[in-house]
Amino acid sequence: HRLPEELGALEQGRLRLQADIRDRELDKAAAGTALEIFEELHRDNDGLLEQLLEELGQSVQKILPGGTELQMESRGEFALAELLVPDAGGTGRRIEHLSSGTRDSFVFSARIALAGNSREADDPAMLMLDEPFLTLDEPRERQCLEFLREFQQERGWQLVILTKEARLRDLASEVFADAHVLHQLERGAG
Repeated sequence: HRLPEELGALEQGRLRLQADIRDRELDKAAAGTALEIFEELHRDNDGLLEQLLEELGQSVQKILPGGTELQMESRGEFALAELLVPDAGGTGRRIEHLSSGTRDSFVFSARIALAGNSREADDPAMLMLDEPFLTLDEPRERQCLEFLREFQQERGWQLVILTKEARLRDLASEVFADAHVLHQLERGAG
C-alpha cells in the first residue's frame, strides 16, 4: 500500500521538474531577447553618437576657423576626452589643449547643436542666452552670432540674448537686422 504514495510522490517530482524546465526555457528565451535588445540599443547608440558627432562637427565648422572636422582620437566608444577639435591652424587637439576662446566657441556650438537636436525641426521654440560670449573676441562673437542667425532661420526659433555689453548689443543688432533691442535704464535715470 506504499506503492501508490511513492508513485504519487514521483509524479509530483516529475511535474515540478517539468515546470522547472519550462521556467528555465522561458528564462533562456527572455535572456536571448534581452541580449538582442541590448545589442540593437548599442548599434542604435553608436549610430546616434555618430550622427551627433557629425552634426556637432558641422556646427563647429561654422564657428571655428581651420576647416577640419571633429575627430575621435581613438576608435571605439564616444568619449569627450577623446574628441579632437580643430584649433585656429586646423590641427585637431583635445579640448583641454585648446585656447579658451576656441574651447568656448566649441562649447557654444555644441550647446546649440544639442538644443537643435532636442526638438523636431518643424517644432519652433525659444532659446535664451545670458552673456553667451564673455570670453570671445569680436571676430568670434560675430561668427557665433552669424551661426545663431543661420540656426534661427533654419529652425524658426525665437532668440533672446541678454547682455550688459553695449558692443555685443550693437553687433547683435547688426547681424540680426530685424532684432528688437531693449535697453535697460541706467540706475538713477528717470
